[in-house]
Amino acid sequence: MIELERSPRRLWMWSCLLGVLVLAWVLGAEQSDPGPPEWLELVPNAIQDEDHMAVIVGGIPQGGVVHFEVLRDCNGDGKPEPKSVDDCRSPVHEWNSVPADDKNIVNEELDFRDLGTKGVQLPTNKVLWLRASRPGSRHTREVIFGIVDDPCDLWETVIENFLGGRCDPHLAQALVKHRSETHLEDLTFEVRLIEMDGKPTSEGVEAVSVPGTLGATGVSWLDEKRLLVTVAATAISEEDDGDLRPAEPGLYQISLAGGPTKLLWAPDAGDLWRPVAPLALPDCRIALVRQPLGNPPAGEPAALLHIWRDGRLDEGIPLPYKVHQLVAGDARGSAVLALTLGREQSLPAFMKVDLPERTVEHLGYHHGLYHAAMRSPVGEISVVSAEDVTERLRWFLILVDENGQWVKDLQVREDLHDILPAWHPDGMRIAFLGENPKLLAEGAMN
Repeated sequence: MIELERSPRRLWMWSCLLGVLVLAWVLGAEQSDPGPPEWLELVPNAIQDEDHMAVIVGGIPQGGVVHFEVLRDCNGDGKPEPKSVDDCRSPVHEWNSVPADDKNIVNEELDFRDLGTKGVQLPTNKVLWLRASRPGSRHTREVIFGIVDDPCDLWETVIENFLGGRCDPHLAQALVKHRSETHLEDLTFEVRLIEMDGKPTSEGVEAVSVPGTLGATGVSWLDEKRLLVTVAATAISEEDDGDLRPAEPGLYQISLAGGPTKLLWAPDAGDLWRPVAPLALPDCRIALVRQPLGNPPAGEPAALLHIWRDGRLDEGIPLPYKVHQLVAGDARGSAVLALTLGREQSLPAFMKVDLPERTVEHLGYHHGLYHAAMRSPVGEISVVSAEDVTERLRWFLILVDENGQWVKDLQVREDLHDILPAWHPDGMRIAFLGENPKLLAEGAMN
């Protein structure tokens, strides 16, 4: 018998071989994992006050199924439990879906009355999570929902960490399931300003344009005197727009006190993804989103949330939905609250994006949460951006009080859209994106 040489060199070689085999096994397992569903949405969105809810899951190959679990928080840490704790049952309910259709979408329905006849009772007035996963995958999508008396109970921690103040559920209108044909990304906007005590007009309050912002896709306040503005390429050219000149795509810092306009970041040549939704964070950081026109290719993220610092963007956090607006960051700057209009621009929802963990939590939507998110920094009044689904008034801006009751029209224009309001820190001005009336007059509307 030949005895193997047990030298340090031989042991090192065997260790390397074992490491290669383990790495190959891990990589093979990763490659065989089909990954999570591309997106998951509920109708009604978050608040279940009816007898059933529709569940829509995208990115599932035709004929494929999804495994659903209804989870609850059993230990009070604000997270769903994958298994029961003591006498707290979780999952409360689980099942496999119907097969995906030829559009790679699973359309499922959860009938609460039918569950009751089968002995399954979902907890009421509790935060619940619907988790969806594909067979053979350890990756999931989750959506918060609840059968609750007070919708605001679902988001106590979110309101405390991001928004402050209270949540009132009585706002009658804000973002709705779209029934119009308006595609906001097809329109050309500029940044406009409203003074709270400004001159009243037949269309609300007199607004002024901020020069050099044509093509704007997002706006927020950097401080009392400066704006952050994202700009994307527009179909309007300098030759056919008269005295309106589109800005070059990028992220801008714009002074309203006579200082210079600074281009903080510009996309690479040929980059077709649009920068949107800027938001200032602590430590001289800026969050912004890049996303494509239209729906992303299958298997690709709908958007990327980036952090800008010292002239550069990081690699970005993949998002399952395109972003309408970044509405707030927490005090530490470790998480942001994003507003989406949904995968097909038809189901608004909030998302919490944890920056260090690179995770996205789907929070659902209710007018009460939107009301709190759009509250003035110095009072109880809120600005509401809403769409008139009759298409007579387009998207408009109004003020509502702490109870969600109308106070004043800000911009209610019959033929032009006004969106994405952002409060000045003193609560006396609002920046927003609006269409310039000259575009309509010159027939240059997209």
